[in-house]
Amino acid sequence: MGDFSLGSVQVEVQNMIPNVPSSLSGTNMHPLIDRKRQFVADYVNENIGSNAIDIKYQDVIILFSCAQTVKGMMMTSSNSGDVELGDFKKSRGDSFNTIARNFEEEGMNQLKLLGKNVTTYQTFYG
Repeated sequence: MGDFSLGSVQVEVQNMIPNVPSSLSGTNMHPLIDRKRQFVADYVNENIGSNAIDIKYQDVIILFSCAQTVKGMMMTSSNSGDVELGDFKKSRGDSFNTIARNFEEEGMNQLKLLGKNVTTYQTFYG
């Protein structure tokens, strides 16, 4: 994996989550992924470009994007009964919340391992 763009992250998300509805895929997914990229950048206090996502941030951004995609699939599903995610089919609610929560928890675990870039300043009083 070299540097990724938002489109590269999107391909990875769609590989992990089959049957993403068209309302969430394509260029509609880019703002979702970009918000997750910015969240990671803010957390680690570093600049992460949308066209040059360093390898150390890729998995974290993919995991957070997967979580948001699952949440979006739940919200946009017109079926009030069952919701499908690839071969996984359950009634709306707890099952998909669990999937989204698992993606988010794994993302936060990996994000915490990256740590934060802390900048300190020293001031002198004369």
